[in-house]
Amino acid sequence: VQPLVCGLVLLVTLAACRKEKADDQAPSVSFLLPGDGAEVTIKLDPRFPDFEAIGRGAKIVRQGGLVIFPTETVYGIAANADNARALVRLREVKRRSEDKPFTVMISKKDDLLKQSPCRTPVLFKLVDAYWPGPLTVVVPDRVQGKTLGFRIPNQRVALALVREAGCPVAAPSANISE
Repeated sequence: VQPLVCGLVLLVTLAACRKEKADDQAPSVSFLLPGDGAEVTIKLDPRFPDFEAIGRGAKIVRQGGLVIFPTETVYGIAANADNARALVRLREVKRRSEDKPFTVMISKKDDLLKQSPCRTPVLFKLVDAYWPGPLTVVVPDRVQGKTLGFRIPNQRVALALVREAGCPVAAPSANISE
């Protein structure tokens, strides 16, 4: 994929083409606690999510644990993108190689300014038009200058989890990468 400007690459997922889960199918959120590997699963009503449960999941992400949660298209695994140990654990769980970066979810457009030095006007026009939603922008990251994909989810549970976590959230799909 050829960058447009400032290393900006756009990826649009199928999220815009898919319907939300049926109202009677409550998605579940699984919390994988840091350290001991204990697991807790909570069913959530997609129309009226339990924000206390989402807050528990967000705290686990902040502390370095993993949380499996629903997104617009698939279930994802959330990890604190600023926590090296959490990212190592996420790579182990996913069986994902070090050279394949994770998409990072953020909760507001201003967070992109903290994550990337890219300040191209076209970037801001695009995120203003398509976020929250199925747009992933691939831009240089703030630390190593490598590129990372960022997006703001347009799904209540996912957005609430990222917002409450208060950190950038690495969020690959919950399948094995092999």
